[in-house]
Amino acid sequence: MKIFVIDDQADNIEAAKAAIAEAGHEVGDTTAGLHFAHNAVRLANKLANGDSRGVCDTVADRLFDEIRRAVTRAKEQKGGVITDLMFHNTGRRDPAMPPAGLLVVIEAIAAGVPVVICTNANEVGGHHAEAISWIFDGYVWMFGRSPYKDTPCPFGWVEDKNWSEAIKLLVERQAKIGAG
Repeated sequence: MKIFVIDDQADNIEAAKAAIAEAGHEVGDTTAGLHFAHNAVRLANKLANGDSRGVCDTVADRLFDEIRRAVTRAKEQKGGVITDLMFHNTGRRDPAMPPAGLLVVIEAIAAGVPVVICTNANEVGGHHAEAISWIFDGYVWMFGRSPYKDTPCPFGWVEDKNWSEAIKLLVERQAKIGAG
């Protein structure tokens, strides 16, 4: 299986690539989130220097384009996506703003591509923190409860950047999509 990783931290991408290779899978393009992070820093510097013309819109547009390209490649190559959750589409960390990893999840689900969130929930206070509790409680946890217990959550969820677990879950999701 070809696995595409979207993360804004180079060390996370390297760890994911190593885990993917160790699991016997092929690494897809892993640069979408990383390119976004570099663009966000560059544009944030422009903003700090007083040039605010369209900076947030430009960052958000570039991020969405990179996400869409990565998901499209994953679909074309019958692969899957593992994404970080906690990066933001304006380049600023705002705990009240929905994390940009949700854009990846929405795009992947819409394209029929299996997707797993692999995030460090502890960086925002755990899965019950304000920024992500509504995702975990409203979807991940809820889909295991009655009356939804027979309906799987439309995306996978792995905490603490456990790449091996995320890969395993992604492969299981790919098998279910292929069988369905």
